[in-house]
Amino acid sequence: MNKNTKEALPSIKECYSLMDEYKLPINVRNHCEAATKAAVFIARKLIGKGEKIDLELLRKAALLHDIAKPIEFRDYTPKRENNHYKATSDEIKKWEELREEYKGLDHETAAKKILKDYPVLGELISHHRYDNLIKGLVDTWEKKILYYVDKIVMLDKIVTLQERVEDGHKRYNDVFEANPEYIKKIDKLIFELQDEIFKKADVNQSDLISLNQQSIKGFLYD
Repeated sequence: MNKNTKEALPSIKECYSLMDEYKLPINVRNHCEAATKAAVFIARKLIGKGEKIDLELLRKAALLHDIAKPIEFRDYTPKRENNHYKATSDEIKKWEELREEYKGLDHETAAKKILKDYPVLGELISHHRYDNLIKGLVDTWEKKILYYVDKIVMLDKIVTLQERVEDGHKRYNDVFEANPEYIKKIDKLIFELQDEIFKKADVNQSDLISLNQQSIKGFLYD
C-alpha cells in the first residue's frame, strides 16, 4: 500500500525496522510486545462478540506505542529483568538527537511525528497518554484497548491493574505527590475502563496474565 494513503500501515517487519532505527532498547521492545499480546487477545475476543475493531491498526499501534519512549528516560540505564541494561554509545547518541528534535514533547506526541507517514497509526498512538482518559479522548475500541494494555504491562510482564498503578505511583512519586487527587480520578477511570473491557470481551485478569507464557509470534499475524 502506498505510504501516502491515509490507510497506510507498516508491515510487521517494518515495525521492527523502526524499532531498530530509533534504537529502542530491549526492555521497551519487550514491554511493547507484551502490550501487543494483550491488545490482540482482547480485540479478538471483542470481534468474536460482534464489535468492529481494526485489528491490524491496533496491532501495529501496540507494537510501536513507545517508539519515542527514550526521550523521557530519566537516565540511560533502563532495567532488563533483574540486571542493568547498559546502553551503547550509538543508542545514547540517537536518544539525545531525539530529545533535541522533539524537545518539550511527551513520547506519545513525538511518536505521532515520527510516524508521519502513517497518520492514522500515529494518531491512535498519541491517545495512550495517561491523562487522555480523563480528557475524554479515549473514545473508540482501538484507543481504549491500546490505552488499557499499556497500563497493565510492567516492564515486560502483564500484571494486575492494581499492581501496575501502585508501581506507577512509586516510580513517579514526584508527579503523584504534586497532583494526588487528579491522578486518583484518572486511576478510577482506568479501573472503570477495565470493567467495561472485561464485561464486553468476557475476559478476566487471569486470562491476560496467562499471556505471559505465550510467544509473541502467535499475536503478530492472523
